[in-house]
Amino acid sequence: MKGKHLLIILMIVFMILATSTSISAADANKELRLGVGSMGGSFYYLSLVLQPELEKLLPDYAIGVVPGGDVANIKNLLAKEVDTAWLTGMSGEMALKGEPPYVKNPDIRFVATYYDTYWQFAVKADSGINSIADLKGKNIGVGTRGQQQSYSFEHLLKYYGLDYDKIEEAGGSVAFVGYADGLKMFQDGTLDFYNYLNAYPWSSVMSIDTAVGVKLISLEDEAVEYMQEKYSAAKKAVIPKGTYSGMKEDCTSIAFPYIFVAHKDLPEDVVYNICKATYDDESIWDDLVKNWPTGVTLDRALTGNTGEAVPMHPGAVKYYKEKGMIK
Repeated sequence: MKGKHLLIILMIVFMILATSTSISAADANKELRLGVGSMGGSFYYLSLVLQPELEKLLPDYAIGVVPGGDVANIKNLLAKEVDTAWLTGMSGEMALKGEPPYVKNPDIRFVATYYDTYWQFAVKADSGINSIADLKGKNIGVGTRGQQQSYSFEHLLKYYGLDYDKIEEAGGSVAFVGYADGLKMFQDGTLDFYNYLNAYPWSSVMSIDTAVGVKLISLEDEAVEYMQEKYSAAKKAVIPKGTYSGMKEDCTSIAFPYIFVAHKDLPEDVVYNICKATYDDESIWDDLVKNWPTGVTLDRALTGNTGEAVPMHPGAVKYYKEKGMIK
């Protein structure tokens, strides 16, 4: 009988341990996947600041990043391969409509606005390239195929009577490369031009500016208006002379807000804590946004969702109600 009782006790202990192990494994398998862009890009650096804050507030979650860019992030959100993502301001609206190059994604929900990003068209100061029209036959870098700027830039080229094929037919080349590779190719002369979205002055470009001298191409007012007809989130912006050593005049360009979005099925408490991690202590962003035109601040949190085009996630609604920003 003693042996039988011992066997029963051992079975009970085993069941308790098995149940405990199962629960621990379930907790360990909770994931929060942040959709970012290419290594070294804006979304990637935003994730480096946000991720440790989320780990404090969401200790049961394993938090990681998935490289992509706007186009890939929308697709990955729909497929639930990421749970959240950063986008440029117009991308969410385009995805809801299914406007190319985006797959239609009705599951996207707005969470927050981060800082403004500025469309910058970099050339070497002594290049003789002074307009987008001068890029025919040049070697240009436009961002990866998953980044919004590569698609938007192709649209901008139409204003100047150009496209990627015409640039190549004239003896140039089009490189779909991310920030780290693109800027390296620009510095070593493989590229004559690099198209990117970021705040200014951007440290990666400043280091190149020290080596080779950089200027930014200015857009004509008519070109800005042409792009604004396409993108409701686009704002005319001026990047001041002297931002980089080759800039002897102010540069007219376009600014877009960076927004953060989530899948509609992401739990309310998770999104609520994302907002807390972003805004409860705004000083976490100081090192990243220092000297930039706009930072990551609560008073800008709702500005990037142009016309409230993207429905807001309930977790974000809860947070902004607590802060008195919405009723």
